[in-house]
Amino acid sequence: MTYQQQLVQARDALVSALEALPAAVLALSDDEVQSLDDSTRSLLRLYPRLTRLRVLEVAAVVSPNHNDPESWRQWSDKEKQQALIERFKRRWAPEKTTKTDPLAILVVNNMLLTGFDAPV
Repeated sequence: MTYQQQLVQARDALVSALEALPAAVLALSDDEVQSLDDSTRSLLRLYPRLTRLRVLEVAAVVSPNHNDPESWRQWSDKEKQQALIERFKRRWAPEKTTKTDPLAILVVNNMLLTGFDAPV
């Protein structure tokens, strides 16, 4: 679950950094942007995707073990795993429908992966 938690924290930090960009920086011309530091230029390139990043979901699936902490049950329960896998197979979109889902990253740990990456 560490990978899942770290990815969520990284997403949240990126969203916070994008939201913190001053309006004056967002209004700069392309020529003015070139004089900024690399980090700010990268944030400006990502800014148009802020809405998508806010809703991007990260989940995990793991093989259960009798010594697992209670907090891992959400990731090791077979029914919940199947539901996450079905969501992950849908086309990514900010809204959840029968054909789309905001679940973008599925961290797989300690599972047999044969066929998991096979085309849907």
